[in-house]
Amino acid sequence: AGAEYREDMDLLADWMTQQCVLDPQATSSTGPLFNDYMRFNADDTVSQRLSVRAFGRKLKDHGFAACKVNGQRAWRGIRLKTEPEKYARVAALCQEVRNR
Repeated sequence: AGAEYREDMDLLADWMTQQCVLDPQATSSTGPLFNDYMRFNADDTVSQRLSVRAFGRKLKDHGFAACKVNGQRAWRGIRLKTEPEKYARVAALCQEVRNR
């Protein structure tokens, strides 16, 4: 169970690093967060991806607080990156490769 837990945490950590902004003022609905997580991990086997319930537990383990926004389940402290934020990261990586 320990190895499984670390694997799940790594999957979530990679997604958060690449797809999310950790912002104490942010609030994001569970649905869009989970759907983005699933798209991000689309190449993984089904057994490696988290269920929506496990996804919520992992967000809580990372210190995010569950809340409701307009009657929908949401998480405080995390949001998805905007498209410009995602492209800025790619541009920075490309520049880094060119500088080698």
